Amino acid sequence: MIEFLHIGDPVPWSRPRFGKKGGFNTAEHTAGKSDLAWRLKKWWAKPCIPMPTPIAVDINFVFKSKKKKLQGAYKPTRSDIDNHIKMVLDAGNGVLWQDDSQVAVISATKTYGERGSTQVCIQILQDPVETSL
Repeated sequence: MIEFLHIGDPVPWSRPRFGKKGGFNTAEHTAGKSDLAWRLKKWWAKPCIPMPTPIAVDINFVFKSKKKKLQGAYKPTRSDIDNHIKMVLDAGNGVLWQDDSQVAVISATKTYGERGSTQVCIQILQDPVETSL
């Protein structure tokens, strides 16, 4: 199992915004994705998991809360969990795995805690079809 912990508030994937000069991503989106990708590259010095290896990814997004009674509780409010998942999967492309299409199983949670963080656990799966041949 491969485990990675990124300290800092989770940043969701956001749709490109459009102006007079075309499409662009927000500064928060660009900074969040590049920071996560940079930390992954710095931490994971090995070659990425090759295609077509199936993998399982478990992600826990922790959002900072000053309220002690909320710590450990689920976060049912904005932002959408699928946008946070997309940010992690895209940041891992070419670093942890070749392409996020390799993710065959995924689970994710959003909770409150003392500090913001994103914990990613990756497990290489044995393909049941290949192992039975």
